[in-house]
Amino acid sequence: MITTPRNGYLVFVVGLFLLSRHSIGAADKLPAEVAKALESQGEQLSPITVTWTRQFQAVGHTKQEVLSLLNMNHRSPDRFFSQSVHTIKWQEGKLYDYRERKGDDGSTAVTETAFDGRIRYLGQHGRRRKVLGKHPLKSLQQKDPDAQIADTMYFQYSGFHLPDQVGDLVHPTAESLPLKLLNESGTLISAQPLTVGSDDLFAIEIESANPEHAAALKLDIEAVRRDLEFSKETDEDKEAIIQQLRDKQKLPETIRTRFFLDPKRNYAVVRWEHRYGVGDAIRTCTCEDFVKVDGRSLWLPRKVSLEFLEYFSRPGYVTDTPIVRDTYLINEVRTDMIPDDQFVLNYTEPGTLVMDGTVEDASSYPEGHKTYHVGGTLDDFGRAAGKQRSSLAWWLVAVNVILVAAIGIVILLRRKASS
Repeated sequence: MITTPRNGYLVFVVGLFLLSRHSIGAADKLPAEVAKALESQGEQLSPITVTWTRQFQAVGHTKQEVLSLLNMNHRSPDRFFSQSVHTIKWQEGKLYDYRERKGDDGSTAVTETAFDGRIRYLGQHGRRRKVLGKHPLKSLQQKDPDAQIADTMYFQYSGFHLPDQVGDLVHPTAESLPLKLLNESGTLISAQPLTVGSDDLFAIEIESANPEHAAALKLDIEAVRRDLEFSKETDEDKEAIIQQLRDKQKLPETIRTRFFLDPKRNYAVVRWEHRYGVGDAIRTCTCEDFVKVDGRSLWLPRKVSLEFLEYFSRPGYVTDTPIVRDTYLINEVRTDMIPDDQFVLNYTEPGTLVMDGTVEDASSYPEGHKTYHVGGTLDDFGRAAGKQRSSLAWWLVAVNVILVAAIGIVILLRRKASS
């Protein structure tokens, strides 16, 4: 199954610049030096390839105790706190996302996403037979422009925005996250120099719509319940998802993000915090062990740690101290040019299940794509009434819906100000 939210269907991948008050020109209120540095950061990201390891950890409690606090007793501790390996390739509006995770049985599941400027590819292999989806950007836009298409959270946590939703692919660009939030929807609360210990930093605080609250209000609970009938979630999971949705609708309408920038590193983000209004932080992220990218005024953290005092599976429940830590450790950073064929997925192994929305008559199929097996006969779900849908097929058909949720947090950072 594709790795989306840790706690199922709706751990909203946020985008903190969604539905916020539109403070047009708010970035203009920043000092010129700061604004210029932030503008240059996004421009200098291309081309880049970053590989990292992601690890969830229990803090101050056993793994099972943490799951209990998060209303997730039904989850396997080893699976929830498992390690995953990720790679992102970005070059001139083209994107490749690789995710690898070990299963309880020792097998490896791989999920890949690629965008070549015109077609979005989504594939999975490892534990089961290969599955590949190919859909033109235009058809994805019509279906769900807010659907999640990639896990770019290392960059989000590090203070950058890379395209991670279908709508972003229309004009795909890399940008400084604070600057994007200000330009698109954030309200600038404060911007001032700040000394922390021996470090002279620059702090920016932005208020914007709470993406979890806004996304929850857009969803019909009964419609979600009907969709879940076709999912592999347990009955307990399904009820937990519905309750999460109700709780998210009760969250505050706005959220604040405070970014701490380091002037010595071209104003790279070294820390950020989420909070409701002027209350205590509900999430804190620390970026450290920076490396300067060769030939660029760009610094990237080798280690990024996000600590949760409020977790998505239990919205509104804030602890006194962190109980979960999400850590990213960089394995490799490369800046060489990336061949175009690395932004295309082409599975040719016999038996691979393909859902192809690029064929000429794709629109004539109920699901918007032709379904077949490589080296086999057509398995046309759309036209052959009564044919059963394989669970793998369902996975890719449903993935655009399920990915409205997705990866936890800072994506929070993204559609608004602030996994």
